[in-house]
Amino acid sequence: MTSDDVKKNQESLVSNQLTKIDIPVNGIFDAVTEAAVKQFQSSTKRLGVDGTVGSLTLKALGLV
Repeated sequence: MTSDDVKKNQESLVSNQLTKIDIPVNGIFDAVTEAAVKQFQSSTKRLGVDGTVGSLTLKALGLV
């Protein structure tokens, strides 16, 4: 993923309040962003929790 893609993922997580983790919107997929993705995936029962933003997670975030 490019930094623009990561930034879009971060923006979606933050703006839609999909995680309780305070993540920066900086385009860097770091441990904090990974933890936020895992928390989102865990709260969305239909997703596996792996911390990666694959096609199913993108769809659940409303980005595809």
